[in-house]
Amino acid sequence: MKMKFQDEETERPIEDVVTDYANFMKERDTQKFLGDWKKKGYKKVGVAELLFKLWLLNGSKKNSKSLLKEASELLEKLKGEGEWFSFMNDLKLTPEKLLGKK
Repeated sequence: MKMKFQDEETERPIEDVVTDYANFMKERDTQKFLGDWKKKGYKKVGVAELLFKLWLLNGSKKNSKSLLKEASELLEKLKGEGEWFSFMNDLKLTPEKLLGKK
């Protein structure tokens, strides 16, 4: 009898997981992603580790583009970019403009 909280999926051999991740890292989109974030000031090793952590969490079940999108959203938040932060910056600038602080 299996408990409800137990994962019904069988665990894959570690060799398969590592091979799949290595193939993911060799893809053109992944290499472009690493290069783009390196230009923005991030270390390649740090971005690669973030991708590996996301891959371990659920990346092997997702396609490459959705995993890269998720990583990009996290990196934008770390850098203070993205939709949410641009909205917050607009709110911050308004009171400063009203008070004459530039």
